[in-house]
Amino acid sequence: MAGDADLLVVGARIFTASSERPWASALAVSGDRLLAVGTEAQAARWAGRRTRRIDAGGRVIVPGFIDAHTHVSDAAGEIGWTDLAGSRSLEDALDRLRIAAAGKRAGEWVVGTGWDEAKWPERRYLTRDDLDRVATDRAVVARRIDGHMGSVNSAALATAQSVVATRGFDVDASGRPTGILKEDAFSTFETQFKTREAGARGGGGRADVWAGGGWPGAGPGGPAAPTPPPEAPDHLSTPDRRPCACSISAGPISLSVSKTPDGRCRSARSCWAAIPGNPGRSSRPTGARPASGSAAGSR
Repeated sequence: MAGDADLLVVGARIFTASSERPWASALAVSGDRLLAVGTEAQAARWAGRRTRRIDAGGRVIVPGFIDAHTHVSDAAGEIGWTDLAGSRSLEDALDRLRIAAAGKRAGEWVVGTGWDEAKWPERRYLTRDDLDRVATDRAVVARRIDGHMGSVNSAALATAQSVVATRGFDVDASGRPTGILKEDAFSTFETQFKTREAGARGGGGRADVWAGGGWPGAGPGGPAAPTPPPEAPDHLSTPDRRPCACSISAGPISLSVSKTPDGRCRSARSCWAAIPGNPGRSSRPTGARPASGSAAGSR
């Protein structure tokens, strides 16, 4: 009804997220409700004498985001994983994993992510028996879309002995592990397989690399390690005496320095040389310690 709008915005580029009409030029607002989104004429019908009018001058307006966050480092570490999002059925997901397995070298892990059983006609989780049909000579891991659980085949399950007694380790009525890992069990297993060399070379590399842990995929057939950084002063003074570690963060790649036990920072090149698989690697610097956490964002 005319005169109801508190605010009228015109001259804008408004993203509507509608496939039929993705962009609009004006909107009318009353309180916390949108009255109209469309042309200036459509929005102006809601304007009255007390309506505040703003000319956006061609600026872009987007909808408010309820949960505006992303896992950039996670995405970088998942390059090479198989995308299972949008799979139409359980069998479709397995077919995608089979294709990925066919392109792997012997012993490389097959890692998929993004499946959602709620969108499948089978309406059930993947199990070890399903994933054994993808491969039995290598580990297969399929992480669910929410990232809080995943399923593994028998070969991967054999590496998961440390999580058997962990909350979320699923077994059937006979006590046989189903290959379904939830919450704590999957989180612990995921951390382990991401740091394994085989997992890294199969696309499961972390977004950071710990001193002594190696560059993901370094070695025959693996991706080339980044170029080492320019030399910096051998030590930089700092009042902070807590130890830190060499780490490489993806997207874009950057290298952090490490600190010695006396609280002084090592140079970037010294830190670089500590990471196995890098050009010009030397012995591990005294005082370099494994990183205490991943560069990947927390969920």
